[in-house]
Amino acid sequence: MSRAKGADEPITYREALRAALREALAADDRVFLMGEDVGRYGGAFGVSLGLLDEFGPERVRDTPCRSRVSSGPASAPPSRACARSSRS
Repeated sequence: MSRAKGADEPITYREALRAALREALAADDRVFLMGEDVGRYGGAFGVSLGLLDEFGPERVRDTPCRSRVSSGPASAPPSRACARSSRS
């Protein structure tokens, strides 16, 4: 796995996760990433930033927020991502 930092420099978990996702997407055209805000917003803590631009909307897809589908308890509050995306 290549990265911009030197081999002896530590990387963050976010950088390691993004590198692993990028590696998996690049290695196999059947691999795709789906989740709340993983495309447009770059996922939680920016883990998937840049992957939508690099691999396109067919392979990096935002899914509906949990509060907008008919699963889970009706009283569950929407996540912050859901609240943010519903304002835009």
